[in-house]
Amino acid sequence: MAESFVTSSNEITPTMSVLAGSLSGLIVRFVIAPIDIVKIRLQLHRDPQKYRSILSTVKSILQNEGIRAFWKGNLPAEMMYVVYGGAQFTAFATISNLADSMRSKFNMKKPQTELGTTLQNVVVGALSGCSATCVSYPLDLLRTRLASNETKRFKSLGNEIKHIYNLDGFRGFFSGGLVGINYVALSTGFSFGTYSYIINCDKKGYFDFLKDHNLILTHAGGISSVAGLTAGVVSKTLVYPLDLVKRRLQMGWGTSMYSVLRNVIKIEGVSGLYKGFIPAVLKSAPATGISLFCYEFFIGVFKKF
Repeated sequence: MAESFVTSSNEITPTMSVLAGSLSGLIVRFVIAPIDIVKIRLQLHRDPQKYRSILSTVKSILQNEGIRAFWKGNLPAEMMYVVYGGAQFTAFATISNLADSMRSKFNMKKPQTELGTTLQNVVVGALSGCSATCVSYPLDLLRTRLASNETKRFKSLGNEIKHIYNLDGFRGFFSGGLVGINYVALSTGFSFGTYSYIINCDKKGYFDFLKDHNLILTHAGGISSVAGLTAGVVSKTLVYPLDLVKRRLQMGWGTSMYSVLRNVIKIEGVSGLYKGFIPAVLKSAPATGISLFCYEFFIGVFKKF
């Protein structure tokens, strides 16, 4: 049976959360960078010859830009994942501990059912995701612009920072930020909710029958990996259109969420809202799984010292 440090924040210090979250974010970005480039290209481009599928996108990038292009915008992306990972898990642990303190102060009981625990983690997960987004959003915007290859202007981090500031000032670094916060709140909430639900089911012994079959769920870290993968797929499926809208707002392709939605549906159809969905899922599932698994692993290591 798995012990989860994500759903139980006891004895986890802020320093441990920051380090574990940041390290997990660094590892995740290294693994999923090429998939992320393919997803962003499909989200932002409408050329049917170059970007009609995952394979055609990969082929176009390799032929026209070389293999290094799969890591375009990787510096702000690495910074974003480290900052986001550290902030997200720190916020989750802090908010969870605050909730426990409030319950103790007012003599309130912890949720007694899987549903109650899951709902609590949905709310805490959403709040932690919003906090992390506010801190790391400018890096996300820079990553998108550099990865898009939309124009030759997006050729260096320094040039793009200068261009954004000269054009829109400080607020330019938060274009599409409100949509981004809504997206992350829902995505993180669903992700943590699904993850904690599966972990709690394991604690209740619902997966004990699998022990006789020697499946991965019964191995060390197995339930954490499967729960993380499932959480990633569920959350991405439910809120993906908001991610596409956010990316297009980051590129300046619209003035509001509704204008982007209207234009996408009018020009590309409803299916246009799910452009890049397959690579997004291919990225999100392992990203969430690796992130949560690495966080659990590093917390376990830190608790031994």
